[in-house]
Amino acid sequence: MKYSAIFAALLPLLCLPAAQAETSASVLDNRAAHGDITQPGGARRLSADQTDAIRASLNNKQAKNVILLIGDGMGDSEITAARNYAEGAGGFFKGIDALPLTGQYTHYALNKKTGKPDYVTDSAASATAWSTGVKTYNGALGVDIHEKDHQTILELAKSAGLATGNVSTAELQDATPAALISHVTSRKCYGPSVTAEKCPTNALEKGGKGSITEQLLNARADVTLGGGAKTFAETATAGEWQGKTLREQAQARGYQLVNDATSLAAISQANQDTPLLGLFSEGNMPVRWEGPKATYHGNIDKAAVTCTPNPKRDSSVPTLAQMTDKAISLLSSNEKGFFLQG
Repeated sequence: MKYSAIFAALLPLLCLPAAQAETSASVLDNRAAHGDITQPGGARRLSADQTDAIRASLNNKQAKNVILLIGDGMGDSEITAARNYAEGAGGFFKGIDALPLTGQYTHYALNKKTGKPDYVTDSAASATAWSTGVKTYNGALGVDIHEKDHQTILELAKSAGLATGNVSTAELQDATPAALISHVTSRKCYGPSVTAEKCPTNALEKGGKGSITEQLLNARADVTLGGGAKTFAETATAGEWQGKTLREQAQARGYQLVNDATSLAAISQANQDTPLLGLFSEGNMPVRWEGPKATYHGNIDKAAVTCTPNPKRDSSVPTLAQMTDKAISLLSSNEKGFFLQG
């Protein structure tokens, strides 16, 4: 399959803007989903195959690599605030503001029992939507409202021979990175112990694919970087690796494990023989700044403060930029190209 064809297939799953050909007022006025919202692609506002239009918007150039940048929690208001700050009220972002059409994608989850829209979407349902092209209920990862698995975009890229990467400053078991590599009925099923309780049908001892962390190891992306080391200390309760911790399993399966910026910088290659797994904190990676916690009334009764650097985020903790640079460098060795979420 040609890379341009792969890219065209991936883009609709990412809910990226579709066709320049369908920018008429009638399309923009009709904001209802065009199909069955419980089925793959059914919740898009544009109908029909958008491959030709997407290819035209790319000027018919072949796309070798795909980088999906997730601004977690970044909605229109956050983009507007950034644009006003960086470019002024009449400013223009050359990237996001130049997309051929925005607003064709829908943002709701689904009610598991009724299949009707659930208008307050959580990270798991929204991440499942962009990673599989299927809407689901809040809390689900990689499955639809009937708990049926759907192939993720990382799995699709890997099956096409591309290198794959998953980079996050959150726990790797968190919904945003986990949506690429797992299929569980609840986002809470980080490790074997919780999975047995909250996702019994997914547990290895019940014939399932295992917890999010166990599925992460099975997914075997070439590069996986983030937090969440705590769960890797759990012990497998069933399957081939029963009795071993998930960290021990990773090492036995050929993963290169790193836990700080220095060891990350020393890695020179990562592939299916020796995939890279970076675990840089027990939970979420430490944030850059310290300051007062947000409150519902905006801390209006407190004096203004200036955020200060977080002492827990020292030079041993790689930055998102460093992790992304390393991932791109390592994944670029694949002649067929790569898919990276960050």
